[in-house]
Amino acid sequence: MACPDMAVFELPFLFNDFDEVEYVREKIRSKLDNSYEKNGFKNLILIDQDFDIPWSVRWPIRGPEDFKKSRFIAWCPPVEDDLLESLGASPIPVNVPEVPSNVRAKVVDAFLAPPIYLVGTQLYTVVKYVTPCKIRYSPGGIVISMKAWNRIPQKYHKTIQNILPEHEKEINDFRHDSNKKCLKAMIKYGVNEVKLTPEEINLLKKRTRPVWDKLAGQDYSRELLDQILFFLEDYRSRNVAR
Repeated sequence: MACPDMAVFELPFLFNDFDEVEYVREKIRSKLDNSYEKNGFKNLILIDQDFDIPWSVRWPIRGPEDFKKSRFIAWCPPVEDDLLESLGASPIPVNVPEVPSNVRAKVVDAFLAPPIYLVGTQLYTVVKYVTPCKIRYSPGGIVISMKAWNRIPQKYHKTIQNILPEHEKEINDFRHDSNKKCLKAMIKYGVNEVKLTPEEINLLKKRTRPVWDKLAGQDYSRELLDQILFFLEDYRSRNVAR
């Protein structure tokens, strides 16, 4: 993995929206950049793939009992396995290119993904239910090897780094808008929207919260998680104050 520390961003119900993600990301960007470089990569742009939400080809996904009886895909390690298991599912590992064929062949019948993925793979023609619950944030990025970066003349490094933030914002704004449109279009097409009650959402949060501590020190450092939680608390307190 280019940056193992990015796994912390995928923790269930860690973030509520993209504003929180952006605030935290900017606070720890230098730490993430260093982590990429230690693994031989130069981070250029951090991308919001979107928030992953549950999709099902068989029945509505509302709570742990529905996760337990569903054959959920596990295709985004390392956090996803523990997330699904905490909700009672027995995740089935599937390689990313094989996800659409496995869903269509009914090897699996439920998965977590952003809306735009289903449009790109045309899986919206197969799924019957979507639960628009932001169960986890899904990060992405554009990187190159440090070897390739170092072959670029030094005089161009600063110019490249100066224009990247603008392109990062453009890409992320486009993805935010595209995912909203994709979800709306699929519901209009006939995918059934499952709206959770506050009590149902709180139950999912309660069941998945132990994953944060379980993986600390394994897939990411406890120090990094604590930093993110500190910045989240800071952001939320400022937001409430307004």
